[in-house]
Amino acid sequence: LPAWRLVSRFGLSNLLTFMGTGQGFRTRRFLGLSDAKDGTLDSYYSESVIEAKAVFEKGIQQNLAQMASSSWWSAEEIWEMAGGEKLGEEEDFYQISDQRIWGEPNQLLTARPLVKQSGLDGYAKLTLLQKLTPYWTEEIVRRWVEFLGALLDQNPEVYTGQLHSFSYTLKFIYNLDLDGFRTGLTAFQTAINLCLLRLCLPPSLEEITKFISQNPGLGAYNGLVELGFCIANKSDIRCALHMVHDHLLRHLSSSDWTLLHFSTHAWMLIEHILCKVSRYTNRVAQ
Repeated sequence: LPAWRLVSRFGLSNLLTFMGTGQGFRTRRFLGLSDAKDGTLDSYYSESVIEAKAVFEKGIQQNLAQMASSSWWSAEEIWEMAGGEKLGEEEDFYQISDQRIWGEPNQLLTARPLVKQSGLDGYAKLTLLQKLTPYWTEEIVRRWVEFLGALLDQNPEVYTGQLHSFSYTLKFIYNLDLDGFRTGLTAFQTAINLCLLRLCLPPSLEEITKFISQNPGLGAYNGLVELGFCIANKSDIRCALHMVHDHLLRHLSSSDWTLLHFSTHAWMLIEHILCKVSRYTNRVAQ
């Protein structure tokens, strides 16, 4: 998703589709099915919900073709598996979504999630179109155009106008009131991607402190605890982040500093590192 495409009217719809289905390393083969180009490079981009849906259907059809000779499966079973995630481990298949993109599974990030039926008991599985349509409404387009303001259809690489703060951007995403984006890591990482593409400002120490304090069940908070910090309030989190920052400041090489954009994106980087601490510790222990 190149930045110059995201500043179009349908930029946010594409980003929500991308983030809302957990696109990333495990779905990289699927992303290559998009016909969009960024110069000579492949990119992921659609102009409508129908076009976005067609990319997912293309992946499912590819999987169906590979499984067609397996006659012991029913058509329904084949369709269910073709749109699933376990196939991502097989080189001949396309994983079209990844509910484990942030580590812990979140079925809202699948291409066909189960949702609570309004006014009824039980859950129903959304169709692919039902899943994607909320990302492509006129209201989403209108709010995105309003958010971009003077940045609409401009080149973010050379844009010198005012950008929204990270907190404003994160609140904007929350207020879209979409399943999977009302709180938590998916909304946060969506804002981070907008920051990396220069569509909003990088998070400050205070903004990262606030996010970690409001999400004690997520990786960054657990990472601080794993490192031995006693966290009782926001001040403790702020102090701990300062100590991690100072440690990196002393030990990063000049090339690392430049590569990681530490001078401008330090707090975002530190949050990302902290999210990996518990996983790293567990793997070392194993």
